[in-house]
Amino acid sequence: MGYEEDISDLLRRIVEKPPVLFPAKVISVNEESTSIVALPLHEEVELPDVRLKASLDNGSNYTVVFPKVESIVMVAMIGTSQIDAFVVMVNEPEKQKTVIGETTIEVDQNGIIFNEGNNGGLLITPTLVEELEKNNRLLEAFLNVLSTPVNELGNGSPSAFQQVLNSTLKSFEISDFSKVENTKIKH
Repeated sequence: MGYEEDISDLLRRIVEKPPVLFPAKVISVNEESTSIVALPLHEEVELPDVRLKASLDNGSNYTVVFPKVESIVMVAMIGTSQIDAFVVMVNEPEKQKTVIGETTIEVDQNGIIFNEGNNGGLLITPTLVEELEKNNRLLEAFLNVLSTPVNELGNGSPSAFQQVLNSTLKSFEISDFSKVENTKIKH
């Protein structure tokens, strides 16, 4: 067979067995197995273990969109199987999870969680810098007071306590917070 005949034969086989695609109602969602139980519209028999991702392997990289229970999804049958199916479209997502290597990102109505939220929430950089600058102003005022000469009562000599404080504090610098923001990630 020639190239053109191969393509024609392939197209003929695809058209003879079009993929089975149908809308279904989500009955339940199993995040652990990344599957749902679906009830095809206008049918009475539920379809269990409908896949939400292509691979059955949970260790690989993937993105999964978990649909809301009771929402409508589009389901396709896998190959010529009568029972193996997967979700091809989600109308109402409940949650999205992406795993790439050691990195996970989950998005739902409560927000975005990176790597299971182990490092807490993202900082609001302008507020953080504003609060840190308040501390800098307090420290500057404190240092200014300490740099004003104070004499010991009675003998008029410079205060020994003030000299020790000033010599200790001279090794420290007021912090610069102008470069704490990573502008590549915004929220």
